[in-house]
Amino acid sequence: MKDISIAELKVIVRAGLSMAQINPTSNYKEQNFLNYLIDLSQFSHDELKLIEQEGPFNFSESCEKLKSENAKKLFLLTMTAVALAGDQLGDQERILIESINTQLRVGKLKLQELSFKVIEKKVLDTITYVIESHEKVTTNSDGKDLDYDFFGG
Repeated sequence: MKDISIAELKVIVRAGLSMAQINPTSNYKEQNFLNYLIDLSQFSHDELKLIEQEGPFNFSESCEKLKSENAKKLFLLTMTAVALAGDQLGDQERILIESINTQLRVGKLKLQELSFKVIEKKVLDTITYVIESHEKVTTNSDGKDLDYDFFGG
């Protein structure tokens, strides 16, 4: 299995932040999750300012920046966590997640079976592991591939 690089991780965090902008209403779960993403990402103040000034995030083009299968899965799980943090998954969010899932070709995401709490923990633990190791990671924090509980065939 290939590794998640720090460059890929920054694309993943940027996707999570952009996913939150699709649905303009947010709640404390979503805000807390986004704050953790920002804190864990170790974006500099200047990088955060650049993100704020950038135009709309292109999810499809960003997929092309992801080389490893685990990075692609973490990208999708991060988007899904942000979407599920809201009180309900909106149609626009669901359609985008399903479209990106198809584009990434990493197995079908078990969207109906997932809860925010479970995905939130997996995403934050995996990002923490990548950052703390300061090197590439081949598995998530519990030593299992990212498809363990979240992806089917």
